[in-house]
Amino acid sequence: MSFLKNLKHDLYYNLIFPIRRFLVYRIWDRRYVITCRRLRKLGYVERDRVLLHACFQILCDYVERDLAWVYYRGQNIHQIGKLQKMTFHCGWNRSRNSSWGLRYLENESRQKNYSYEEREALGKLAKLYRWWNEARGSRPDIHDPNVTLFAIMEYFSRNPFFKVEGLEKKSTKEIERLLYEEDEFMSQEVTKLMKYIRA
Repeated sequence: MSFLKNLKHDLYYNLIFPIRRFLVYRIWDRRYVITCRRLRKLGYVERDRVLLHACFQILCDYVERDLAWVYYRGQNIHQIGKLQKMTFHCGWNRSRNSSWGLRYLENESRQKNYSYEEREALGKLAKLYRWWNEARGSRPDIHDPNVTLFAIMEYFSRNPFFKVEGLEKKSTKEIERLLYEEDEFMSQEVTKLMKYIRA
């Protein structure tokens, strides 16, 4: 009897599981491919911008797919609407729900069983996600003649990590340089927290 049990175990892990894993991760859910959703519309893009978008796309995928899935699995069935539950569950973890992912991050950042450093990192991930999707998504183009200095100052005030002083005295070139430095700084912030992004 144990021989058959071992044969079944060996057959599954040595033959069936590798084929299943190959099919799932190469055809259905290709996790090794990062599709930067915001870069699709652009033509040629510099490599530093691709790196920035890739870092934040990993963060977005983590919050919208992985953490939302964990939040969904931990919720009571009656707390989630039937249609929302059905569409998320049928997506096989390909559906996206940012509010569930952010709720999970905020709940976990308040848990006492994590160290202070881990709680701070989880809170920072939520802030970075919000910055990328809310503030950075609506960044004014400084080359547009209709953009005012007030709009640029308001944009910089919404970033909790990168503070700028004396913006009204700066030229367009200096503001452009500041925007580049902000992108560089924010990609470094996400890269520092990559060890907390685990699927």
